[in-house]
Amino acid sequence: QQKKKMTQHKDADYYSKRISTLKTVHQSESERCKNLQKAVFLSKEEVEEFLLKHAENERERERQNEYVCKLEEGVQEREEHVSDLKRRINQVRRELQERDVNTQTIRQQVKRVQMRARNAEEMQKARGEVG
Repeated sequence: QQKKKMTQHKDADYYSKRISTLKTVHQSESERCKNLQKAVFLSKEEVEEFLLKHAENERERERQNEYVCKLEEGVQEREEHVSDLKRRINQVRRELQERDVNTQTIRQQVKRVQMRARNAEEMQKARGEVG
């Protein structure tokens, strides 16, 4: 029973503090709300200042858009240049492959000629030995 009373006392203390805290929060929120309501009614000067800043921001946005367009043009030019370089690289590769094929053909022809020359030499030696 005593423990129950102690627990109830602690609970009452806790809720009392909680209520006090919530009242304080409510009061500060009420003040904040009043300040926001005041802020809604801006002075004429404040409105003009806001409009000037807005116009300035718009001009800055335009400048940045122009800059971005120039950058995009530069990127496009570079991409075209890269594309040209890739085409040139592929053309050079094809030319090299053709040269490789030609080189291989020439080597094969050289081997055939060498084989014929050896065969002819052997036939001459064989004739010379027989003759």
